[in-house]
Amino acid sequence: MHPVCVPGAQVRCDCPGGDLGAQQCNTVGTGFEACQCLARVQPAVTPTGLAYVAAPPPRGAPTAEQPTHWYGWQILIVDLAAITLASASLGVGSTTGYYTAGGLQLLGGPIVHWSHGRVGAGFGSLGLRLLVPVAAGVLGSMKGTTGLLVGASLGSLAAIVVDIAALANEPAQARPAARVGAWSPTIALTPREFGLGVVGTF
Repeated sequence: MHPVCVPGAQVRCDCPGGDLGAQQCNTVGTGFEACQCLARVQPAVTPTGLAYVAAPPPRGAPTAEQPTHWYGWQILIVDLAAITLASASLGVGSTTGYYTAGGLQLLGGPIVHWSHGRVGAGFGSLGLRLLVPVAAGVLGSMKGTTGLLVGASLGSLAAIVVDIAALANEPAQARPAARVGAWSPTIALTPREFGLGVVGTF
């Protein structure tokens, strides 16, 4: 016995692999649409009787990736400035400049994150820049003072790379369309003079 096709009603259908699907009656009641097998189906009660509808996807199921915007170049500029200042300070023997560069390297990245409204990423950047160089320096200290300095430097570089590559991504927001300039000619005609001109918007 074929089910009665009532517009909007759904009936069960079989899918490849033994899964269940659902067919929906078209809007004019002349027949059922193709079997939908994209998701498991579950029974539901409708005004026309028992029908089968697609079950909602499980909680936590992956969704389409949201577009992101990378602003790591801003952090890179700050870090390059800190490295340049530190190198110049060492060259002239300026302790103040060297410590200033260290503070810029430690806080520059987090400040950039916070300026983008990403508080968690900012504190994550701060933790990376503080803990990774310390841990690498401690490991390097087993080889003496030189190992300490080399380990801390490599740890600092690793923290910068991870910060720029992994943390400096934010959800992309729709940007307003660029305003297009327009122009039009004007004519001024009076009993005593005649003028031509151009009016534009940019």
